[in-house]
Amino acid sequence: MYDLALMLHSYVRWIVIGLGLVSFVTALTGWLGYRPWRASDEQRHQAFIMALDFQLLVGVALYLFLSPTSKAAFADFGAAMKDGVLRFWGLEHAMTMLIAVVAAHVGKALSGRRKGPDRHRPMAIGLIVFAVFLLAAFPWPGLPHGRPFFRGF
Repeated sequence: MYDLALMLHSYVRWIVIGLGLVSFVTALTGWLGYRPWRASDEQRHQAFIMALDFQLLVGVALYLFLSPTSKAAFADFGAAMKDGVLRFWGLEHAMTMLIAVVAAHVGKALSGRRKGPDRHRPMAIGLIVFAVFLLAAFPWPGLPHGRPFFRGF
């Protein structure tokens, strides 16, 4: 089950990143071009949020139930904080990604409270904050805690 969830989490991230980029370009061009909000804007942003929430659910399942790395970190949290890899997977990745998800949701929620072209600005800003935290917590290949961009079957 762990391997399946890890592979799913690995591949869904690319869907999230792709939809996030589309959503960001839509929000940024709408904001800078003072373009009215369209139903297609809502659909793009909603698709991104849905994929992001699914990714979060898979990540939480890995973190709390399936990952042997998380289990090792939870077994002795003090020692895990002294080990860079265990600290990354036991604390940094999960907390930073949670902040990223919250930023995306706050941007979407604030966007929904505005009317017309003003709706694009909070969404764009929320996605910028999301991207900063995503990039900070991404398990880049080559780092001690890194993972491959694409997992093999």
